[in-house]
Amino acid sequence: MTSSQSSDREIKPVVRVGCCAEVTDPAWRWLGDDLGPPLAQWTVVLTRPRNQWERVIKRPALARYRACRELARGAATGKFDLIFTHLPLTTCWTELFSWGRRRCPHIAFAFNFTDLPGGRRLALMRRAFRTVDQFIVFSSFERNLYSEYFGIPEDRIDVIPWRIRDPRASTALNRDATSATASGVADRLNAICAVGSQGRDYATLFEAMRLVPHIPLVLVAGAKNLEGLSPPPNVEVRQNIPLAEAESVMRRSRFVVVPLRDERTACGHVTIIYSMFQERAVVATNSAALAEYVVPGGTGVFVPPQDASALARAIEDLWSRPDEAARLGATGREFALANCLEAQTVAYIGRLIERVKTTGQV
Repeated sequence: MTSSQSSDREIKPVVRVGCCAEVTDPAWRWLGDDLGPPLAQWTVVLTRPRNQWERVIKRPALARYRACRELARGAATGKFDLIFTHLPLTTCWTELFSWGRRRCPHIAFAFNFTDLPGGRRLALMRRAFRTVDQFIVFSSFERNLYSEYFGIPEDRIDVIPWRIRDPRASTALNRDATSATASGVADRLNAICAVGSQGRDYATLFEAMRLVPHIPLVLVAGAKNLEGLSPPPNVEVRQNIPLAEAESVMRRSRFVVVPLRDERTACGHVTIIYSMFQERAVVATNSAALAEYVVPGGTGVFVPPQDASALARAIEDLWSRPDEAARLGATGREFALANCLEAQTVAYIGRLIERVKTTGQV
């Protein structure tokens, strides 16, 4: 038993769970509504600014430090029986603020990096991650990478698929509401799309789209993704649109393109899983982090990184074969239903909480 694990072997009537995440929606409770009493009592601490200073000062991130310190204090004083942190910076600072006084297990959920740290930040994270009880990642590649890079034993890193609620369950309800705002955007499957901001290579995508000028593409991305880039005439850029409208773009597209920076970029999972649930084929950069999701000829198409000609050929080929695009999309939905439903994550986290309830350990 480590110093971070409870020595109390009594079965707890209810597990007191603390959760910290970089989320600004004040109503966000993660799985608190699914795994509430009698199994668990949830306390959610968010990095949403609480005062003027936190709203104004972004560097240093006062809101993050305050939230992590609050969770760490609860873990050290016995307020919680288990804590979850979402994303690496929240995990790092919560563990550092605990100062070795944590009296309950700490699970790092959604442990994922767009860019690996270096220098002083790397040293700080290696120190913090040494004492975290368990990490949860979304690909075997990430488990191997983070284990080696941060010196984390592999048996403390668990791999589960990225999972979401089936969006098609609510599509019928919001289709009429979103059709007006999304009119003209990839309507009637007469376009393809690319959606997302993390780890993307839109320079290569734009170069590829210049090679297929007859194929329209709708791009939903942030302003930083487009710095120094000029989209070709067949690319329509959408920025700062509501989530429902971005989802409508994907539903109305023939298939989805996910261009990543290189073969080690661990991003794109959200876009790919959503596409699969909507029966949309995926053309993606051949990243090792996507190998468990995109199966060439099964659920999508892989192309080499930073190869505009190969990307253009893949887009042209799938555009000219709508039946193949539909087949890949249907297979992708089967994969998503079998592996990527949020209910499966609820069951998985429920088992972890049950283990803490009976043993005090994860």
